[in-house]
Amino acid sequence: MEIIVEVTSDAPHRPLTRLLEIPLGLDVWETKGDRLVLRAEEAAVNRLSQMGYQVRPIMQVSEHLEAFATAESVAGYHSGESLANEMRALAQAHPHVAELRTIGHSVERRPILGLRIGDRNRGGRKLLFMGCHHAREWVAVEVPFLLAKELIEKANDTRISK
Repeated sequence: MEIIVEVTSDAPHRPLTRLLEIPLGLDVWETKGDRLVLRAEEAAVNRLSQMGYQVRPIMQVSEHLEAFATAESVAGYHSGESLANEMRALAQAHPHVAELRTIGHSVERRPILGLRIGDRNRGGRKLLFMGCHHAREWVAVEVPFLLAKELIEKANDTRISK
């Protein structure tokens, strides 16, 4: 069973930063100077207690998902597949200004996609907009995508093309 916990330490020889470096299978959600909030298997949580850290259970991951990862709450956001499909569609519909590229692969060997936007023959300054680089930060996917979509679909608007 996975559980969400708050971990603290009042011992100088047992800093919380150590937990960010050792491979215990912890999924750290929040770091503050005096505490960590993380998700882990029960065995890892028990190991933290054995190591001398103070551990306060917050809730089981299953309860968290039932409360916050509902179909309604994720309906307005892209899935990985729907995002890739929309990026492909944008590039295909606007080949004069957009090009979809695979810029690498994830640790799960999934393609990492990037949209190159703009006139390829002109020099000038370049900008990089990144998104989707933190799991669970869904808006970090949506904002850069919507910006890209706006720039691509309105590329002929002089307010954007200049």
